[in-house]
Amino acid sequence: MPKSWTNALHSYFYCADLYRYRNAHKYPKYFKSKSADRQSTAIFEDRFRSKCGSELEVWYEVTFWKMYSMKGRGQYQTDEAIQKILTAKNTAKCLTLLADDFISHWSDPIRLNALRAGLGMISKAKVMALPLTFVSFRDPYNFPMIDTVSARWINKHLLAHNRPGRPQLTKFATVKRTKSGYSVVRHPDMQSYIHWVDWCRWVRDRLNSSGDTGIDWRARDVEMAVFTAQQDGLALNVL
Repeated sequence: MPKSWTNALHSYFYCADLYRYRNAHKYPKYFKSKSADRQSTAIFEDRFRSKCGSELEVWYEVTFWKMYSMKGRGQYQTDEAIQKILTAKNTAKCLTLLADDFISHWSDPIRLNALRAGLGMISKAKVMALPLTFVSFRDPYNFPMIDTVSARWINKHLLAHNRPGRPQLTKFATVKRTKSGYSVVRHPDMQSYIHWVDWCRWVRDRLNSSGDTGIDWRARDVEMAVFTAQQDGLALNVL
């Protein structure tokens, strides 16, 4: 039964070429990697964890990584996000402490708001995906990312995968911006994110207890499999 999950994880592909960031020249020691499959992406996650407490530039790298799929808009969005961090005048250590505080109290929306504020994200839109990406990179064993790809899978498949006696997925209310035609996951979806984290941890433990996948599953890996299933039209068995 876990085979569909293993196949989806092995098929994970999110190509992000950091060399392509248009302002990479401002950071000579950074933006020099490319990730695509699970292994190279995990290495990139490890890099962030090893440097996030002392080097703001790795926060910039993850920002561009996250925005990469937005193509041309990703360049602008990265520039804007970096400027917000600089305007907030927080150190890498401060941002890491804010991320760790959220990790310790992750069901408290006040902690997410504090992380967003630390990143200079003070707009009323309250977009969740970017700050929660840093959380997932910081603690991938316990925290999946959330984005519109995973949210679409959840909204489509939650009835099939929700079973009694286990964490329940709930619908995400992704919001479409009519001018640019893209969707985002916003702060009102916090409760659905909490359910998503619980569910990913349950699936992680279920897959690890099966003993026959050859993978040390993390909540982030569960999300990677879901992301791939949605992107590639793969079926994931109900566990």
